[in-house]
Amino acid sequence: MQQLYIVRHADAEPTKTTDAERRLTPKGERQAAKIGRFCAEQELDVGPIFSSPLVRAVQTAEFLAKPLATEVKTSRDLASGMTPGRLRAFLREHQSCDSLLIVGHEPDLSRAVADLLGCEPERVRVKKATLLRLCFEEAKLELATLDFLVPVNLL
Repeated sequence: MQQLYIVRHADAEPTKTTDAERRLTPKGERQAAKIGRFCAEQELDVGPIFSSPLVRAVQTAEFLAKPLATEVKTSRDLASGMTPGRLRAFLREHQSCDSLLIVGHEPDLSRAVADLLGCEPERVRVKKATLLRLCFEEAKLELATLDFLVPVNLL
């Protein structure tokens, strides 16, 4: 893998019965669709899209996948509580992909991005509906380089 796209889920409802059941708000639906349009307009080759199985993450992935004509796969590895080590294992499993996009949660994504960049976790914050791309040298999944980070309000 050479490129990893990361998206934090878009704006979601306040807590309902369980955290896993929270759905996107209409604002969140617009945010996720906007990210998808941006990826399509910029002709970003995001590769396969994987999402946390939590409803708000799956919805985010589906809205952004639509303009890319890409299917969404869910993975428990990306669920809330994901550790940097779990993400690294997930990436190794999908190392044959040139690029892929994941949709997940905070604070997991910030911690994982910090780990991949080799910096302190408090130095990274991934806000809702933010798209970022990390690049790796060849097939090495060691330290990444932050290529870009775009919050949805700048799209």
